Amino acid sequence: MNKRISAIALLTASAFLMSACSSSRTTSTDAPQTDSEAQETEGSDGSDSSDGSDVSDAASDTGTTETTAAPENSYRAFASDDSSFSLIADGCATPVRSQGTGACFANAAATAMESSCLRLTGEEITVDADTLVWESYGTQGDEDPTREGMHYTTVPVFDMGTWGMLPANVAANGLIDGIVLTSYWDLTEHPVEEAQEVMRQNGALVIGIADDSFRTYPHGGYMSLNTDSEKEEHMIALVGWDDDFPADYYNFPAEENGAWYAQNSFSTSWGNNGFMWVSYEIWKAEMYSLRVSPYYTHVESYDSGWTESIATGNATTTANVFYYSGTIGAVGTFLLEEGENLHLDIYDGRFGELLYSQDASFIYKGYDTIVLDEPVTVDGEFTVSITYDAPAPVDGETHDLENYAYILVISEPGQSYVLLDGEWYDLTEETTSELLGTDFVANNACIKVLFEE
Repeated sequence: MNKRISAIALLTASAFLMSACSSSRTTSTDAPQTDSEAQETEGSDGSDSSDGSDVSDAASDTGTTETTAAPENSYRAFASDDSSFSLIADGCATPVRSQGTGACFANAAATAMESSCLRLTGEEITVDADTLVWESYGTQGDEDPTREGMHYTTVPVFDMGTWGMLPANVAANGLIDGIVLTSYWDLTEHPVEEAQEVMRQNGALVIGIADDSFRTYPHGGYMSLNTDSEKEEHMIALVGWDDDFPADYYNFPAEENGAWYAQNSFSTSWGNNGFMWVSYEIWKAEMYSLRVSPYYTHVESYDSGWTESIATGNATTTANVFYYSGTIGAVGTFLLEEGENLHLDIYDGRFGELLYSQDASFIYKGYDTIVLDEPVTVDGEFTVSITYDAPAPVDGETHDLENYAYILVISEPGQSYVLLDGEWYDLTEETTSELLGTDFVANNACIKVLFEE
C-alpha cells in the first residue's frame, strides 16, 4: 500500500473529514432526547445513543450506581450547530469502553487513536487498551532486564496511572494493532477555541482532570463535572462541545456557559450512557490530540522515549545510524517547544552520500512526524539527522519514578550522535557529555523512521 497521510493544517476544510466519517459505522447520535428516549435507544454494541440526558450517577468505576430522574429544563444539548459540535453526530463515533481497572490513561488514549484514524482516513480500527498498558508497563521489576522502557516495581500494573506521553511513546515506537502514532499535540495551555478546532480536524482529544469523587450529579438531566481541585486523577476522551451548556448545571457552578462532551471508560451503565459534560473552566493537568496512521508498516527507533534534552547553542543537530531496507515515508521526533523549525537530512551509509533533505515547521510541542515530500528508498545502513532550533530530545539515563517504576535505557555505541564544531560525537560517550556540559549521558537521540510499503 503506497499511501501516506500528510500533516493537516488547522484551517483545512472539513468536507473530506465529514464524508470519511459519515461513511463509517455510527454507534451514537446526538439528537436531543428525553430520558425515556435515551434508554430506548442505547446501542446494542455497548455504545451511547443519547445526547447525555439519561442520568446514572456513579461515584467511581467500582462504586454503586443510582439513577435520578431528569427535571424539566429549557436547555437541550447540541441544539445549535453554530455553538456546538459532536464527533458522534458527525459520524465518527467509537464504542464506549469499560476499563474495570485503573488504566484510564490507556482507555482514553485508545479511544482517541480510534477516533483519529476514523476522522482522518475513514478507516475503522480497534486499539486494545490492555496492549497499551502492557507495552507501557509490561515487565515486573527485573523480570526481563533486557526490555528497554518502563518497568513497574510495587504497584499492580493495571492500577498504575500515568501521563499522556507514555502511551504516545509506545505507539510512536512501533505498530500497535496495525497503527503507528504520527503526532501528539500538547494543547494544555491553548484556548478552548483552538482545542475545538483541533478536535474538529483530528478527532477526539484526551484530558487529565481531577476525579474529586467526580462530583458528578444530574443537573437538568445531564451528568456534569466541575471542580476546583487541581490534582490529576483521571483521564477521559473528549468527543464534542457545547458553548451553551449552562454554567449552573454543576454541583460546583462555573462562571460562564460551555462544556466538553466527554466519553468516559466506565461502561454505558455509568453517567449518561457512558458520557458526561465537563466544564471548560475545569483545571486540567494535560490536554492533547493523538493522530495515528494505518499506512506505515515498520518503525526504526532506538530511544525509550524522551526524558532529557541537549543543546549546542541556537541550533542542535543529532543523528541516528540505522540498519534496515525499505522505503522511508516519514521521520518522527519529539518537539520540546512550540513553533519549532526542523531540518532533516538522510544519508546513505554512515554519514555518506546525502540522499534527501527537507525543512518542516510545527505549531505544537509534543511529538510529530515529517512526512517526506518524496519517499526515500534505503538498503542496509543509512543515517538520519535532524537539526532543531530548540534543544534536541534524547532518552537520557535509566532512572526511577517515585519508587513505583523505573525507565530502563539501553543504548550501544555507534547508534546516536551529536554535531559539535563540524564533527560527529557518539552520544553514549562520557566525553561527549563533558563537551555538552550535561551531568548525564544522553544515550540515544529521539529520531524514529517510519517505513511504508
